Amino acid sequence: ILILCSILYRDLKPENLGFDLKDRIKLFDFGLAVELRSEDMLKDGTYNIPKGGTLRYMPPEIASKKPCNCSADVYSYGVLLWSVLALATPFEGFSIEKHAKLVVNQNYRPKIPNKWPSEIKDLISKCWSANIRQRPTFEDVEDILDELISDFVFQRKDAIDDSLSSRSTYCSRT
Repeated sequence: ILILCSILYRDLKPENLGFDLKDRIKLFDFGLAVELRSEDMLKDGTYNIPKGGTLRYMPPEIASKKPCNCSADVYSYGVLLWSVLALATPFEGFSIEKHAKLVVNQNYRPKIPNKWPSEIKDLISKCWSANIRQRPTFEDVEDILDELISDFVFQRKDAIDDSLSSRSTYCSRT
């Protein structure tokens, strides 16, 4: 919804997420959010946005004060998704200098475990791409996650059906 409203959140991190009474995820603290106004757009479709946010979730283009677009929040989402799935803090122990050298200038990213599903590894890698034009839109991210969840639910249903089927066959033989 923020993208539809032309808002760049700029501070997507675990501390700014919470749940409402219906267990829906909600964003908090819009203090760093900026409106992406068409009159501020550069010729290449990017914006000059002031640096802001939490460095470990901040996209390289904002950390280096380069023009960005709405994919900046997608980068942060990729780092956040990795953090949630890995149960780890990204770039832990990195100084500002080390972060600038490795993450911003050398495109270093946290290691994605091989055991993770290839679709998740691919999604995270695309989200935190150094090239802002190669990142998916949030609509794309939502579609990919919906498909993954659907596939997972159907796989679980098939496994349960198979289990119940084998039990009923076993029960009917006795």
